Amino acid sequence: MELKRTLSNMEFPLCYQNVITDINLEKANDFVKAMINTIVNKYGSITVKNEIERDSSNSPISNHLTHIIEVGGLKIISDNNLYKNRQDEFQDIIVSVVFVLNCSLAIELKNLNLYNGNTSNYYGNDAILTIAKRLAKHTNDGINYSNGFEYYSNIMVIENLLNKITN
Repeated sequence: MELKRTLSNMEFPLCYQNVITDINLEKANDFVKAMINTIVNKYGSITVKNEIERDSSNSPISNHLTHIIEVGGLKIISDNNLYKNRQDEFQDIIVSVVFVLNCSLAIELKNLNLYNGNTSNYYGNDAILTIAKRLAKHTNDGINYSNGFEYYSNIMVIENLLNKITN
């Protein structure tokens, strides 16, 4: 699988590698593919490609792509039970999930000929820091949510990703 191969070549510190090995990369990649396909179905591949090339942080497409990582990260954390019994690794979990989804986003956009950049990362360091901070906040909110983390992550994916892409 291209995502696994790309991530293994990136030589992350051991603390991130340990988290990445606990992530079902195939499911994470499938999630990214599904979200990108939803965006392409709504806007068309030419519009998506043009918006990616324009690199405007104000475009709806750019917003959707950041949310694939920001909100999708919650789903990855929930689906892989990364938050349970690992409070001491909280930052490592957040960063690792962001790295995985950022890499998957780059690979899948490139595979669809929508992006011409590096397949190891779509977003640069500044954007990644912002997205990681948002994911950390959402993760804390989910951990403290009365109906549980899994419910919170699913609601966030539906309301803050799927509904925004499809409406």
